[in-house]
Amino acid sequence: MESETVLLNKIHEFVSVDQIKSDSYISDPQTLEKEIYNIITKNWLRFSSVDEETKKTLEAEIHDRVHSEEPIAILNACGGFKNPRINTAPHIDYAEVFHLLFFVNNILLKIAQIYKPGVWLEYSGDAHVASYVDNIPVQDIDTYLNEFDYFIDIISQSLPGNVKVTHKHFSEFYDFKELIGEIESRVETEDPNSEENNKLIEKYYSRAKSNFMVRGVKDYSSLSEKELDKIIRSSVLKAYKWYDVDYEKRGEYFANKISVCNLNNFPGAYCMRSVRYQPAPPFWQGKGVVVMQNDKYFPAILHADEYVKRGVDMEKIDIREPVCDLPTLETLEVFNKS
Repeated sequence: MESETVLLNKIHEFVSVDQIKSDSYISDPQTLEKEIYNIITKNWLRFSSVDEETKKTLEAEIHDRVHSEEPIAILNACGGFKNPRINTAPHIDYAEVFHLLFFVNNILLKIAQIYKPGVWLEYSGDAHVASYVDNIPVQDIDTYLNEFDYFIDIISQSLPGNVKVTHKHFSEFYDFKELIGEIESRVETEDPNSEENNKLIEKYYSRAKSNFMVRGVKDYSSLSEKELDKIIRSSVLKAYKWYDVDYEKRGEYFANKISVCNLNNFPGAYCMRSVRYQPAPPFWQGKGVVVMQNDKYFPAILHADEYVKRGVDMEKIDIREPVCDLPTLETLEVFNKS
């Protein structure tokens, strides 16, 4: 009973917005820019070292915002859907909760405390493109987006005035049918067996297979393994043609923001962990759990593949006061790694 009380108290810490005791605004611009850079690049926030090009980009974006006395703008490119192999899909779970609180407490509030104009974090993701690339039903994507918006709204009520979190939806930028037509026309011109495309497919095939929903917009369950493999391989090309189109169409939107992504080695973005506890897969591709290791508890995200292997062995704990009233947040699983 005592151990459960300890765990529930720790969970409460994991899902709470930290309170800023006092503002300590820095007036000297050079000192301020350096401190903001240091906040964003702590080694436990990122997957790897900051290369010289990324360093220059981050410093330039921070300098421009501080010079203009505007909020630091961070754009987090995300999936906009829940991996269909997770048992809570299409709903959000503690992966989204742990991730957002990780960013709020370790980045946003730290910047807001020293920089009066504050910080603005915006999420924008693939969302409905996943119905074309990963065969995920549109209604499942809408459910995920609406719940993620709702959770952002709940957390935003506890944030200071100079911290803003928003979520820009796919539909605010694109006509779905027109976009898919353009991506499809580009895919048709590609040779899937070229050396370049073969390397791309081999590199990202496992991720594509994990994301792909066999019974989704279309039912592929009757296909042979070879036939399904061909479709999944094609989905990799579709995804990367989408990225090409997106960068072309939304270049101005990406400009003047620090672009981050929770995928490791994602091109054109500063790659940051979803949560501190490694391996920290993207929050939309995993399940939020509490890891118990050496008598300590950590908020963690298990990738869908890992969760499918481990999920049946985990203890479930009832959450008496969920951070918001969604059924998938009423229980939380505990992964004992001791």
